[in-house]
Amino acid sequence: MDKTPTQAENEEVLQKHVYICDRCGSEMYEKNCKITCPNCGNRFDCSDLNIYFD
Repeated sequence: MDKTPTQAENEEVLQKHVYICDRCGSEMYEKNCKITCPNCGNRFDCSDLNIYFD
């Protein structure tokens, strides 16, 4: 049985922002208002996101 995604699930996927590290180019991960690069350790706080990613 094929399950089609609901509109709410589609909107959730669209709202997810992918952060790319400006030092090494790896994908960064968000946890507790911190965005961290698992490759080089570069880290941003939520207050920094407007400056660097908007």
